[in-house]
Amino acid sequence: MNKTEIMKYLTRVVTFMAHPRLLSNNPQEILEQGSRVVTHSEPTRVFTVRKVAYDDSMTPLYCNPTYGEETRFNSVESLLESHPGLADKPILDKDKSLKIFDNE
Repeated sequence: MNKTEIMKYLTRVVTFMAHPRLLSNNPQEILEQGSRVVTHSEPTRVFTVRKVAYDDSMTPLYCNPTYGEETRFNSVESLLESHPGLADKPILDKDKSLKIFDNE
């Protein structure tokens, strides 16, 4: 049996630590800004919606962005306002190998 046949992809809320985006994703805008040094601030916790791959025992394996450019939220409350259907689903922590997120 092929491994891709037994995997399931489910939409889940995923959280991880990330630096705030300082640069645009548009290559034209990046080129127009010229060369410079960019210093990142401290990473902050962000929440986003991603496709999570599960194996046949429903263990989360990895996650992929659901859309071309994902929207990151600073709180789970603001994310759930935009995606109310995910309110009863678990929040997975990408920094801890997609374990259930513990807010402490």
